[in-house]
Amino acid sequence: MSDSGIAQKHDSMQIRRVIHKLLAALVIGLLLAIGLIAGLALADAAAAPPIDDPVLTPTLRAFVDPRPRKAAVLSDTHGAAVRNNDVSIAAAPASATWWVYDHFTLASYQRTFNLIHTSTSAYIYADTTVSAATAQALGTQFDAIYSSVTANFGSPPNVDGDSRVFLLLTDLRDDYYYDPSAGSYVACYFDPAHEHAGAASNLREMLFVDLAPGNPTSTTTYRCLAHQLALMVAYNYDPDEETWLDDGLGSLAEYVAGYGHRPEIEDYLAYPDRSLTTWQGNTTDVGQSYLWLLYLRERYGQTKVRQILQHASNGMASIQTVLGVTPNALLQKWAVANYLDALSLPEYRYNTLSIVASGADQVTKFTRPPFNDSVIVDNENTTVLNGSLAGPYAVRYASIQRVGGASLQITDSGGQHEAFIYNDGAEVQLEWSGVITWENLSPGTLGVMAIYSAPPPASPAYQYSIKSYIDLQKSYLPVIFKNR
Repeated sequence: MSDSGIAQKHDSMQIRRVIHKLLAALVIGLLLAIGLIAGLALADAAAAPPIDDPVLTPTLRAFVDPRPRKAAVLSDTHGAAVRNNDVSIAAAPASATWWVYDHFTLASYQRTFNLIHTSTSAYIYADTTVSAATAQALGTQFDAIYSSVTANFGSPPNVDGDSRVFLLLTDLRDDYYYDPSAGSYVACYFDPAHEHAGAASNLREMLFVDLAPGNPTSTTTYRCLAHQLALMVAYNYDPDEETWLDDGLGSLAEYVAGYGHRPEIEDYLAYPDRSLTTWQGNTTDVGQSYLWLLYLRERYGQTKVRQILQHASNGMASIQTVLGVTPNALLQKWAVANYLDALSLPEYRYNTLSIVASGADQVTKFTRPPFNDSVIVDNENTTVLNGSLAGPYAVRYASIQRVGGASLQITDSGGQHEAFIYNDGAEVQLEWSGVITWENLSPGTLGVMAIYSAPPPASPAYQYSIKSYIDLQKSYLPVIFKNR
């Protein structure tokens, strides 16, 4: 082979070596990039954002109940609080750098906080100047909240071996932080990620409180702290509880702590055709879950509600186990109470609020639900009522105007339901057999019929044939349609 051929071969080999090195470097780079992306994805998954749950305020919409992130349960005993006994934690440092959550960018960041006040139940820290008077007022009020919530619902977890809760005051990064015209902010939140070891965990029982535009000594903040403390307590006993029930318990804690009823009751009663157990986090859901828990508390007592919160089962299963009553039976009473209220039988009323036809103030008086459907039944003629339910445990109301006829007959065309009647001050309960008849209805008689599907419902659609028998009197009959 000539010298030029040898040189060309040598050059070719050199080129191939360079290409191989470049390819190897490219593969390694790709692997590193994939690993970095996977790591970031895992970090994002571990720092999944709480879901904001709004409460109306006169000026802004304060998101006082961000839904907690459901961190992985590190205990092998369902419902037991996780204790990190192998972690050495200083009880209450004078100054410390801790993780806070950005509700807008959905990422954790760090701030340095200074201890400004210690109360019976809390260490209060701030990352900016907060007056001693403000800190003391907040501590005093939180002590009262803590006593009420723990006495009625149970104990919070204790990951750090200290019975006090850390309150971190800061300008929380939320919609308002980035854009004051957004009209909403996070007033406070509990994040269970701090109950477990992790990259962005403070390993302490903490509640985060907003300073702008939030006011740490306002009723909005106090309500929020009661709500979030109850979620912390619930997490101690049942960390994977269903969101709708968790939120109802948190709202009930606000009431038990002395801050009144949730105004969102009005939102739910205006749109009752919603699934109780399908949580979307809007104001209607908030009012619905709270009204359900309030009803259970008034009928069965706070001790039973506490047992529901602490039960290892979730959702309706825990309610049925603790109360010994089927969800359908509870739902029929609750739906009737939400329309009638204030009548003589305790199953169909509230003691601490009124549901009225007019004059609601959204404090102690709330507006009766509207009719979803309305039909007029004439003498000896059959009217068919068709409709559809929104989902599990949804309620529909229909008015039936009886033009003549002292008796009324309703036939369930699908045969999938049971019927419940409350009529003229007397309770009548019947198993549905396809046809139900009310005899000798007097003028002006108020009747309520609750119809609900046995689980699982064959279809959300329903159909009823309604007929009145000859009579010249006229009356109005509200009907409640309910779906399991």
